[in-house]
Amino acid sequence: MAPRDIPGYYWDAEKGRYFKVESSNTAPQDAAWSSTSFKRRKIEDEESIARLRRADRAKGLIKRSRVLNAPLMGGFLAHEFGGRIPDFDTALFADGIVKKGRVSIDPRRRSTNLRHMLVAADKFGDGWCYAYGSMNDGIVVSDRISRAGEAQLIDNTRSYRRTFDMDVPCADIKHSEKFNRVLVAPARPLDATRPLVTLDPWTLLPMNISHRLGSGYKGLEMDTEGVSCTLGIPPSSSEYVCLVGTTRGVVAVSPQGTFTPISPEGKKYRDVFSIGFCDTKPDIAYFGGRPGWVWAVDMRKGDQTVVNMSVQNAITNVRLIDENNILVASLRNTLAVYDLRNFQFFEPSTATAVMVMDGYKNQARIDIGLDYHKESGIVAAAHDDGKVALYSVRTGRRVPSPDIDAISSRFGAIRCLQFQNFYNDATPSLFVGEGTNVQVYSFGTNSPGDEA
Repeated sequence: MAPRDIPGYYWDAEKGRYFKVESSNTAPQDAAWSSTSFKRRKIEDEESIARLRRADRAKGLIKRSRVLNAPLMGGFLAHEFGGRIPDFDTALFADGIVKKGRVSIDPRRRSTNLRHMLVAADKFGDGWCYAYGSMNDGIVVSDRISRAGEAQLIDNTRSYRRTFDMDVPCADIKHSEKFNRVLVAPARPLDATRPLVTLDPWTLLPMNISHRLGSGYKGLEMDTEGVSCTLGIPPSSSEYVCLVGTTRGVVAVSPQGTFTPISPEGKKYRDVFSIGFCDTKPDIAYFGGRPGWVWAVDMRKGDQTVVNMSVQNAITNVRLIDENNILVASLRNTLAVYDLRNFQFFEPSTATAVMVMDGYKNQARIDIGLDYHKESGIVAAAHDDGKVALYSVRTGRRVPSPDIDAISSRFGAIRCLQFQNFYNDATPSLFVGEGTNVQVYSFGTNSPGDEA
């Protein structure tokens, strides 16, 4: 225990006794109890205490620079210091997405968001995209989206609007690049022989893929209404034009116009809301719907199931990340990645996600937007509160994007999201069906004068 501090005396811990502080003239050389040594130690102790107090106060003043949180500058600085920022390229791309403009699909004022939307790139024109949309009245509308320059604002001064009236509500719209046709699935078949409508992408005039398409129908018996739910476009190497997900299973459409069931009718095959494909396995189709099963069928072998797993809640969207991983969005705020290698054979097994996207919000909506861009690893997901968020499939975290995070539809959940490249663009644009407009978000700058 330290002894008392007696004024005028110095305690020598080594010798265990007090020494009277004396003048440096009479004290031995280098003596610790000399007045000079005593004053020097007192000054050093005071300076040491002052340094500790300053360091303690400085703790509250030191903050991480905001520039280090910016994907571009922060990522390069971290790289220079030997660090590694996860999702650096993903975060950089998301941070650079800005709003470029909009195209009105329906000039009438509606208090709802677009129900269905398709954006197809014009690979033979001047870099335009064609937007197709439908509300809930059976009218399909198309318009051309052009730009005033590289990554500049949308130039919509000229109208190229076309319309097609099906007389019945639309269930889904897709584009087949292989056959260059817009495919429209009506919520009810137009008649017993035309459950699928094929349109010319420029004129929106009915045009068959072949002279036989629509001349006959073979497959599941169609209900009077609510039959078609979704369309799936297989890779170009597939022998089929598309798959139609219905309330009673899935049928495949051939270029000759035949409709063939590829899944047996049964409880686990009802209400198909989403269809996905993997580029490396064009003959394997993945389905999700209600009840909450994900299954895959080898279309070369009819109804042979190759993957069967349960995610408990009804599934709204499925997207293939690669041949081993699938992204599944389901009700009760669930957006997760599953490893397909854990789910084989015929009996369904309960799935355990390998990655969950925290913050995803969709409690009970089936018709809600989602799209995945493979090269960047970004998922664009609509929330049921009218907002849109970007997520990374590599880390599962939400990726900040100022302009995308600012989306907030006053009409509720956004049903339509799609990544699509303008011709010759290196990065995709995100097209959002908000209200009766197609909003365009591209990588670039807010002001044309800021372009380098």
